[in-house]
Amino acid sequence: MVACRVRAGRHGLASALLARALVNLDGPARLRTEGHDPAGALTLYERFGFRVVSRHHRYRKPLA
Repeated sequence: MVACRVRAGRHGLASALLARALVNLDGPARLRTEGHDPAGALTLYERFGFRVVSRHHRYRKPLA
């Protein structure tokens, strides 16, 4: 897992971590992000050549 805090954004840290992780990977890469994508992760992933292949939704209902 590779992650950065939102407040650390826009300094190239996520790009550097993802680039390093991809160099050391020995199989296909798969990524997940939240659907609302507040930190701009989709933009980062697309810059690295990833494309959206599916979208998932989660539903919740409070029981109380």
